[in-house]
Amino acid sequence: MNSIQTSKYLLVDTETTGLLLTQNGLIQAAGLILDDELNEIHRFCIDICPDKPFEINDFSLKMTGFTLERIRAGISYQEFCDYFLSLVKEYFPLEKPTLIAQFLPFDYGFLHNVFGKRNMEFELCEVLGNDFIDTKCIVNALNLRAKLANQKLPYPITSLSKPGGLKDILGIEESQFVAHDALGDCEATLEVLKRLINSTIVDAS
Repeated sequence: MNSIQTSKYLLVDTETTGLLLTQNGLIQAAGLILDDELNEIHRFCIDICPDKPFEINDFSLKMTGFTLERIRAGISYQEFCDYFLSLVKEYFPLEKPTLIAQFLPFDYGFLHNVFGKRNMEFELCEVLGNDFIDTKCIVNALNLRAKLANQKLPYPITSLSKPGGLKDILGIEESQFVAHDALGDCEATLEVLKRLINSTIVDAS
């Protein structure tokens, strides 16, 4: 069977120059295209040079390891939009993907903002649809279940990489994945999702 025909999920992550959509820029985007059993079919990771003007938060650069030279060497927003649309259409020709992310509103917000700067937000919505799985939402739901049962929160820190966060709680070695790199965070998010699925199945049995 053609691997493109079995594409089901699109796991995405982004890196930015800060947290504010209206002021900061998208500098890296990565993704894993997965089949219906969460096996990887294809991956991508692209450095991007934001449209000017954009602000840079020094803490964000420190976290990502990006330099101004690396940012300037990235592809343009227009080139990224064209590439991303082409990729999604190629791997999901018949059925829109189910998006996967750790805190999807942040990543989708920056993607939508980039496409909006090119008046292409409608095209983005058309190819992505509105089905998604958010690992942060999953752990928040599990925390709520515990709270309603007057139990200890299983995930007191819902961040992917902060000390005591999901990687630590789920026993994922930090050395396995590069934190605050879009592709490394994609790989880590996929591992988190797999472990959450298994642990939730065990809890429910």
